[in-house]
Amino acid sequence: MGDIKKVESMEEFFARIDKEIKEHPIRSWCEGKFCRLVRLPREIKLGIKTFIQRGKRGYADSDTWGFCDYLANVITGGLKQLRKYKHGTPATLNPETGEYDYDEKRWEKILDKMIYTFETAKKTMDNYPENDWLYCSTDEWDKMKDMRDKFSDGKLMKVMTKEECLAYEEGWKLFAKHFFSLWD
Repeated sequence: MGDIKKVESMEEFFARIDKEIKEHPIRSWCEGKFCRLVRLPREIKLGIKTFIQRGKRGYADSDTWGFCDYLANVITGGLKQLRKYKHGTPATLNPETGEYDYDEKRWEKILDKMIYTFETAKKTMDNYPENDWLYCSTDEWDKMKDMRDKFSDGKLMKVMTKEECLAYEEGWKLFAKHFFSLWD
C-alpha cells in the first residue's frame, strides 16, 4: 500500500487530504467523478426506494438514521406552513381572564415559540461546527458550567445562553400542550 501513515488528529487527517488535492488536482477531480459515476446507480435506486417509503408511511428507512434531524425538519416546516396558511385558530388560554378564547395573535406567538424550538433543535444537531449550538438544560445549568466554559470561546460551537435555553424549553412545553391543536 506504500504511503499509509498514522495520523495524530482529525486536523492532520484533513490537512493531508487538502495537501493531496492541491498537489494532484486533476487526479482528485477524476477520482471524484469516477466514484460518483460508480455510485450513481445505487444512489438512484436508494432515491426511488426513499421516495416510495415516504409516500407510503411518511418516512424512509434512511430517515431513521437521524430520526431526530428528520422530525425537526418536518415539524419546523409544518409549523411554518400552519402559521402562514392557517384558516382557523384553536382556543387558547387568555392569561388576563383565565378563560379560553380564540385569539389569533396569541396563537401566532405560541406557534413562533414552537418554531424557534425546532429551529434551535436543528442547530443543536447540526454536523457543521460553525453552526453547532450547545444546549444545556436549565435544570442542570450549574452542573454544566465546566462544559459551557470549555466551549464559550465560540470557535467550535455557539453556547446557548440561559435565556435561549429557557425559550427553547418553553417551546417544547408549548408543543406538548398544544399538540392536538396543530390543525388547520
